[in-house]
Amino acid sequence: MNRVRVVLATALCLAAIVAVTAVVPLAAQDKKPERYIFSAFAVNMGSGPNAGVIDIALERLSSDEERANLIAAFMEKGQDALLKALEKVKPRVGYIRTPNSLGYDLQYAFRFVKADGSGRIVEK
Repeated sequence: MNRVRVVLATALCLAAIVAVTAVVPLAAQDKKPERYIFSAFAVNMGSGPNAGVIDIALERLSSDEERANLIAAFMEKGQDALLKALEKVKPRVGYIRTPNSLGYDLQYAFRFVKADGSGRIVEK
């Protein structure tokens, strides 16, 4: 039961994170990696201090078309339509999990490239 609480609390902490920043060299822009893998250390201070490692794996990035469809759904009909549109995205773009859990599917990940070649990945 306590382990389930830690996993759920950790997942909630991660839900509060809006973006994951990754610095990618300019030379890597032309060659798209097959996967991005991130590891993070999460701390839950809510019901007593708990901490754990979180794994985030992106198997692919969302296409420009997927991004445009999600933005249109939100702009036209609001957050409920966005949620429904996200649920329809197949296949998943990756997952988020703790080492001892099944994890949660991620439906959106988009990489914004800056002028200096670094990038920022936003996921949901």
